[in-house]
Amino acid sequence: MNTKFCLLVCAALPLAIQLFAAGGGPRYASAKIDANGRLYLVTSTGIEVHAPKLKGQTHFEQVEIAEDARTVGWLADYPDPTVTYNKGAMLAGNLVVFRNGRILHVFDTEQVFWGWAFRSAGAQIAYCTGPTHRGAAECLLRRVDSGAVMERWVVKGDGTPPAWVHDLRY
Repeated sequence: MNTKFCLLVCAALPLAIQLFAAGGGPRYASAKIDANGRLYLVTSTGIEVHAPKLKGQTHFEQVEIAEDARTVGWLADYPDPTVTYNKGAMLAGNLVVFRNGRILHVFDTEQVFWGWAFRSAGAQIAYCTGPTHRGAAECLLRRVDSGAVMERWVVKGDGTPPAWVHDLRY
């Protein structure tokens, strides 16, 4: 084996182990949406990462960095096809979860997203969806790692909202 290669691997191994043990990937310090609607995530080392858009997506909104500083989420906006008088009208059609430089999950809805937030330091995500007008119909609490639904709350049918819903728009 090449001695220089071995020395390089041996020198990089402690850093790789440290990154893996700490959850790996970059830590995000801030996020900004520029005038052209592009989302930039700024790492703790000052590097700007251009967040990917989904097919047909025109804008980003409600960008949030989880407490773990490794997980970022946002709503992906699309033109509202039902509005003819305001060509700039947008609908939040997907909720995107981004971690370690890649999209981890894309949650979709047949209607629109009203509000969302990370829970449990980024291990969970809560969101409400429903029709374009008159508010959300249901709210979900999901695991970020698997996307599995943990809890569901029907806005007009299940009484008092659970604690994980309280600061969400619905």
